[in-house]
Amino acid sequence: MVPPGVGSRVVTTGHSDTRAGGIALLKIKPEAEFHPVPGHVPADLVYPFEQIFVEGFDVDPWAVFRQIHEEAPPIFYSPISARGDGMWYVTTSEDVRTVFQDYSRFTTVGYAGGGEMARRMLPLELDPPEHNKYRSLLTPLFAPKQIDRLEDSIRATCDALLAEFIDRGECEFMHDFSRTLPGTVFMQLMGLPMERAEEFFAWEETFFHGSTPEDRGAAAQAIASTLEELVAQRRETPTDDLMSLLVHGTFDDGSPIPHDDVMDMCWLLFIAGLDTVHAGLGHSFRYLAEHPELKQQLIDDPSRIPAAVEELLRWHSWVNPPRTVAVDCELKGVQLKKGDIVQTLAVIADRDPEVYDNPDEIDLHRDRTIHWAFGGGAHRCVGSHLARREIGIAIEAWISRIPEFRIAEGTEESLRYATLGMFSLPQLQLEW
Repeated sequence: MVPPGVGSRVVTTGHSDTRAGGIALLKIKPEAEFHPVPGHVPADLVYPFEQIFVEGFDVDPWAVFRQIHEEAPPIFYSPISARGDGMWYVTTSEDVRTVFQDYSRFTTVGYAGGGEMARRMLPLELDPPEHNKYRSLLTPLFAPKQIDRLEDSIRATCDALLAEFIDRGECEFMHDFSRTLPGTVFMQLMGLPMERAEEFFAWEETFFHGSTPEDRGAAAQAIASTLEELVAQRRETPTDDLMSLLVHGTFDDGSPIPHDDVMDMCWLLFIAGLDTVHAGLGHSFRYLAEHPELKQQLIDDPSRIPAAVEELLRWHSWVNPPRTVAVDCELKGVQLKKGDIVQTLAVIADRDPEVYDNPDEIDLHRDRTIHWAFGGGAHRCVGSHLARREIGIAIEAWISRIPEFRIAEGTEESLRYATLGMFSLPQLQLEW
């Protein structure tokens, strides 16, 4: 069905779509449902895209994003969406910055609510100034000096994990290392019971990548119920973990943090802490396994590892958060209406040729790598310092002990990305 408002575009699900000028568009799966295009959306800004409905996204999402960069307007509207309606996308670094930093026009309030979410994600779903009093509770806990104190623990966890499989000459990286390293560090930080690690990891995997809304919702409820039990335990018996600090913490004026707010912050930390670095490690180590020349540069000069981490974050930028338009407004001449959803594509913005020379290359000698992999503005990821440290230590540990790792022969077909939510690798078989 050709959706209303598409105008001169020809949109045929299941085929390579074309514009009137003959430019090939993304191949959309037949099951994608096209929604009516609102009247304020010009026909020439309509470009159908939704990662779960694009043929080939699971094989090479980066190729899809390159195609969008080449074909789509910098700001475009897609009439298909996993949310059940259409939405806007922004793709340039300048426009992504605006959407992240101008919360008077682009709000986070309610953007993650509903669906399978069991609770609000505080302070992510608040705008300044209300956001600030909650953010100030978390920022000191994830400051660089605090992360410095975790470095020995992160290294010890890396060493213990490598010892389990280094003599085998192979591992399934996503399970044997990528899930367990950040998961273990985060569970220790939060004070979650380590004997339940596999249970927590399974819930997290289902929540982000479960095949049905019912499965994802059930996983969310299981997580929320368990957090409720653990918060109750900390209220009765305080410990020195992050959860206890929130349970018994106070705002700057000395007032206690309400129970629901504690639960909402624990929910956000759990959801963000157990999956984002897991996905980032998978992206980074696949790239290193497929680019031995980059790996060799790091072996020859380990001091370049921090630069490599920044470039790998920029190159992959797998977290692309949305915002909701707070008031009728304009962005670069495009009319937006209150309630419109705006999806940032940091993964494209972080290869913006207006910002980067040779944007598709990993360059360890850039003067400075500025990227949106952790979001931006007031809502920038509070755990960014921890994520950087974990990825950097992981790379250092591997290249010093397993320098010749590569993708296992015959497993290339398994390198398919999960397309729901954050795109990540379910499997990555490495050998050495």
